[in-house]
Parts: sequence; structure tokens; C-alpha cells
Amino acid sequence: MGRSDLAADDSFATLARRAHNGDEINGLVAEWTRTLTAHEIEQRCIAEDVPVATAYTAADIFADPHMVARGDLVDVDDPVLGEVRQQAPFPRFVGGNVSTPDGAPLLGADTRAVLGELPGLDDTTLAELERDGVIATAPPHKAGS
Repeated sequence: MGRSDLAADDSFATLARRAHNGDEINGLVAEWTRTLTAHEIEQRCIAEDVPVATAYTAADIFADPHMVARGDLVDVDDPVLGEVRQQAPFPRFVGGNVSTPDGAPLLGADTRAVLGELPGLDDTTLAELERDGVIATAPPHKAGS
């Protein structure tokens, strides 16, 4: 912070005094950080051996080349939105392939399969229920079609 005067300030000489004067010291740090980018703050802290980490926003995560290189982001084909980048599934094992999940199905996309498997309804019954408005099914759909 370039504030060597703070090291000699009795208000911050001990942990107990720093805690007691927490609002003041936090205000000084906040004032300093407002003048710099997160990257500049991180670099200055690292240069002085001050433990530091940047709290990423979602936009920061998606822009970080390290996150991409680690395979932490995957592109998912969503049936409504098209291709969407999202966080990769966890946990993952070193050397293992990153599985890409499917996009969320459209409302009603699995109605026939579920009602056909669980209660064992046949296609004729399902067609009648759909015709009468009791159930809804979604036709197969791909983004952009």
C-alpha cells in the first residue's frame, strides 16, 4: 500500500489493537484497493509476500485461460439456447476424460418414456391422454431448428 507509517502506528501494533480498530484499517485498505484493478492488487501483494487471492466473478472464470486449460469449462448443446459454456462436472479424475452433460430437456420431452416405464402405459393410452390434455409431451427439438 506504500503506507510504511502504518507499521509504526500504535493503533495497529498488536492483533488485539488491529481488531479493535478494524473499521479504520479496513477503510484504509478499501480506499487503496479502489485505485487499482484486482490484478494490480494481486501482483503487489504477491511482490510483498502477502497472502492474496482474487474472488472471481462468473465472467472472470469464463475469461481465465487457466480455467479453460484445466478443462473446468465445457460447451453443452442446450435444446433451447444452443451451445452454452458451463462448469464441467465434478469430481474429475486426473487423466480421465471430461464428460459433457446434455442440456436440460424440454418440458414434456420424457413424459412418454416415464409414463411408459413406471406405470406401464401403452402408446394408445398415452396418445389418448395427450389428446385429452391430461399430459403434455414435447417433440424432439434441437436448437436452431
